[in-house]
Amino acid sequence: MWRLMTALLLVASCSSGTSTPVANSSPTSAATVTATAGAQPSAAPSAIDQTPAPSAAAYAVVAGDGAIDVLGSNGGVLVTASLTIPYGPFDTALPWVSVTSSRVYYLDAGKTLRFIGLDGTSGTLRDLPVNTATEEAGISVSPDGSRIAVAVLSYDPAPSGQGVGSAAYAGMRMYVENTADGADKAYIFSSTTVAEFPIGWVHGNLVIAVGDTPLCCQAEGINPYSAVAYHVADPTTGRRIATLCAASQGPEGPAEPVGTLCEETSGPPKYEWWDGREVPLPAAVPSPGRYLVALSPDGVRVAAGGTPIRILSGGLNDVVLNVSGTVVGWLDADHVVYTDASTFDLAVVSVTSGTVVPLPGGGKELYIGPIPAALS
Repeated sequence: MWRLMTALLLVASCSSGTSTPVANSSPTSAATVTATAGAQPSAAPSAIDQTPAPSAAAYAVVAGDGAIDVLGSNGGVLVTASLTIPYGPFDTALPWVSVTSSRVYYLDAGKTLRFIGLDGTSGTLRDLPVNTATEEAGISVSPDGSRIAVAVLSYDPAPSGQGVGSAAYAGMRMYVENTADGADKAYIFSSTTVAEFPIGWVHGNLVIAVGDTPLCCQAEGINPYSAVAYHVADPTTGRRIATLCAASQGPEGPAEPVGTLCEETSGPPKYEWWDGREVPLPAAVPSPGRYLVALSPDGVRVAAGGTPIRILSGGLNDVVLNVSGTVVGWLDADHVVYTDASTFDLAVVSVTSGTVVPLPGGGKELYIGPIPAALS
C-alpha cells in the first residue's frame, strides 16, 4: 500500500468473516469492468458504499503494472481499473489505495480520487489539493465510504541532478473530509518534523502509521508502512486514544482487525489490541527476517514466512505448508497470500487443504489486502 516492494503496499483497511475456500470455489461469472483513467464514471459517483458486502467470499485486491485488480476466489480478475501509479520519489510507504466494504478507492497519478466497486460501478470523485511536484498524499476511506482521511507530506525538491536524497522534508498536514465532495473538512494534525499518515479505521477511529523517515529508499521494513508505531486517534479532533508498539522495533506485518504484533528490541514480540492493551501471543513467533510474518484476522494464529511457510498457533496445532516464500497477509481466516520464494509471483494457499491458487501478474503485482477490508 508500500515499502515491502516484493509484495506489499496497504492498505490497508477489512472484515474477518468466514469465506469460501479459494481452492474450492467455482469461477465467478461476473464480467470484467474496466475503469480507464480519465474516462467518465460508469455510474453517478456516490461516496457511500451502498452495495451489500459479500457474506461468504473474500476478494483479493492487487495493484501493479498500471492497474488495480479485484480478483475472484478462483484467482480470475473480477473488476479492473487502469491508472498511473503514484509511486512518489520521496516516501514510498504512503498508502494510495484504500479498501472499504465493497469498493476500492485509489489515487490516480497521485491526486485524482477514483473508485471501483464489486458491483461494476466506477467513478472519479475529484482531485485532492496536492502539488505532485513537491507533495505526496496518503489516504484511508471509512468503511462506509462517507469520510476520507488524507495526509499530505511536503518536500523542498532537490536541485536537478542531485537526486531525491538531497531533498528536505517540509512537514505534513492531515485532515478528514467527506469523500464525495470534500465538505466538512477537519484538520486533525500537522508537523514540521514527523511523518504520519492514516492506514485504516477501527471502531470508528483512525489508525495512523508513524513513519520512521519521511524520505524513501531506506532499508525494507517489517511492516507495509515502514512504521515505528501506530496511533489510534479520534477522526474529528485528532485526539490520540492509544499508541501501539511504542519503544519497540516497530509493528510486524500488516495491521489486522484485532491489532498488531510488535517486534521488541530484545525478547519475543508482543501482541497489542487497538485499545493499547497487551495480550498473550497466540504462539512463539520468530523474528520476521526476510520472509516476514502476519497475524491472522482473528488474532489466534501467525503465518510465518520461510522455507517452508508455517502457521503458528501453539505446539501441536502448528501447520507446516508445502510452500515457501514471503508472507504478505491473510485473505481470510483460511487463506494466506505469499510471494513464492522461487518465482516471486503472488499466490494464495489454503491453511486447511494446502491448495495453492496463483494470482496473475507475473511477479509485478502487489497485494493490497482483502475486500471487504481488514480494518473496520
